[in-house]
Amino acid sequence: MALITPTAARVLRRPRLWKPLVALNAVAITVFLWHMTAYLIVVTIFEGLGRRLQTEPSTDWWAQRWFWLLAPLAVLVVVVAVFAPVERMSRRSSRRSH
Repeated sequence: MALITPTAARVLRRPRLWKPLVALNAVAITVFLWHMTAYLIVVTIFEGLGRRLQTEPSTDWWAQRWFWLLAPLAVLVVVVAVFAPVERMSRRSSRRSH
């Protein structure tokens, strides 16, 4: 970590890279708490449609990788949109109480 700190600090001085990082940090707890729920929602729907998860890294398994990255991400975006305001309100109220 100490080896990349100077480079990372230099790169993150650019507002174009810093602003998205700050935005992501504002909802980091929400993402952390809900990312597996988003994945489980997708798995439940997938299996509910009569499909089976591929367990061996076959051609079909590799062909599905895009789905297993994008589908949970889409669900997570919706969940973050719903719960991020709650996280922000919680931060505001905790700052006021100190």
